[in-house]
Amino acid sequence: MIAVDIHITTSPEYILDRPPAIACAVDSGLFGLSTATSKLTALLDNQNAEGYTFKLTGNAYLSAWDLLIKTHLFLGDRFIPPSIVSDGEGGVDIEWARNDKEVLLGIRGEARKDNYVYFQQGAIYGGENLSLAYLKDRLEWLFQDEL
Repeated sequence: MIAVDIHITTSPEYILDRPPAIACAVDSGLFGLSTATSKLTALLDNQNAEGYTFKLTGNAYLSAWDLLIKTHLFLGDRFIPPSIVSDGEGGVDIEWARNDKEVLLGIRGEARKDNYVYFQQGAIYGGENLSLAYLKDRLEWLFQDEL
């Protein structure tokens, strides 16, 4: 197995003007990652309203982009496009659902706030602050019959 670690070092100002093309190199034409990164990039065009920040911050965008790529590399062909929505505070919630299970990755808009992973299956639920090990564990749980 080859380990791949991807870091996006582009400044947030550049990202807001022109999204990075790294997904093209990683995606290799697979539909899932292209769909997910397109949904994420579309959130940069959101308008803020009535005290809510629907437009992603640079921090949330870069963090989410990086984690989507790492998730895609881990899952490979099993990667399915997640639901991607603004949290109303400049961050983003990324959710994968399969059968009666769900895994949500909460990326906060402010770097000082903790990102987290939440899971649920019926009355069973839980979560922890984000770590790649915990995210991988929850994705293995979500796709346990396929990994």
